[in-house]
Amino acid sequence: MKLSSFFGIPTFLIAAAGCAFIAAPQSTLAQAGEICTQKQLADLGANPKPPSSSPGAPGVPGVNVPKFAPGEESAYKAFFKLKTDETAKRLETGDAFVRKFPDGPFSEAVYSQLSIAAYQQQNFAKMEEYAAKALAINPDDVTVMVFTGWVIPHQSAAPAELEKAEKYEKRVLELLPNYARPAEMTDQQLAAAKIQYEAQAHSGLGLVAYRRSDFAGAVAELSMATAGASAEPGAKDGKAASGAKPTPVAKPASAEATPSAQPASTAGSVTAGSVTAGNVTADPADYFVLGSSLNRLSRFSDAAAAFDSCAKIPGGEQSACRANAAAARKNAAAVATAAAPKTASAKL
Repeated sequence: MKLSSFFGIPTFLIAAAGCAFIAAPQSTLAQAGEICTQKQLADLGANPKPPSSSPGAPGVPGVNVPKFAPGEESAYKAFFKLKTDETAKRLETGDAFVRKFPDGPFSEAVYSQLSIAAYQQQNFAKMEEYAAKALAINPDDVTVMVFTGWVIPHQSAAPAELEKAEKYEKRVLELLPNYARPAEMTDQQLAAAKIQYEAQAHSGLGLVAYRRSDFAGAVAELSMATAGASAEPGAKDGKAASGAKPTPVAKPASAEATPSAQPASTAGSVTAGSVTAGNVTADPADYFVLGSSLNRLSRFSDAAAAFDSCAKIPGGEQSACRANAAAARKNAAAVATAAAPKTASAKL
């Protein structure tokens, strides 16, 4: 039977949770130093809420009380008690669970967790395999699609992979407006989760567009991904401090490479590379790729603003963002100088 995609898995960013799985403090960028690819995610393996075995299951329309095979519920709880950083043990235990209870009500949640564990081990092919199995059970599992669709373009530029990521993220955006509230969430929590999922989906689509050299598309998507975020530590209104709308200008000096997604070393805590403001997390990688795309469109002043936002987020990527912001400003000044009317002193 199908359970809610939020069922048994804590939701992204409902509370002040940390950058659990998407972080890359060691990602190297050509001509740019390092960039940290981070999204502030809740620990997907912590404090699971398994389906209730008691009658009623109130607040979950269309979900019947699941019937468990002997030992199934206890095995599920034991799996989720494993620590997030025990990835090898989680993979071993989760694989054993789905082999023993392939058609049980917990299979989707376990496959989802297995995809996260595989991601933590940087086994991206296995991550996609587990995600596909979760989606075979529930094709509309928003949690799996938004996460997998975001990771794929950080790891691959293969056309088929980008098409898959695009399909996942677009489907997430289709489902979110009418997504039913799970019983264990409040209306406020669901609204916050939807905002985060939407930003995550636009972030993934932005990188897909960037991989395809569709820089205008990347700017459109990443602008939506960062629309409610703030790069100012301590900001509370959910708006970037500059608040400035981009304005067109002229041509890039160099191309920046795309950051890759790698596992974070810590789970369940806010790291230096991400700052939450309002309901959206400021991701330095979003700003970096946004700046790179604006550079490609010769919009140097706007690129400098995006790199400035990236540089305001504490972390190892700040120096790379500052360097790119300075280069963009230099290009903008050169374009402005070239476009300035020539004045000559007339001699009578």
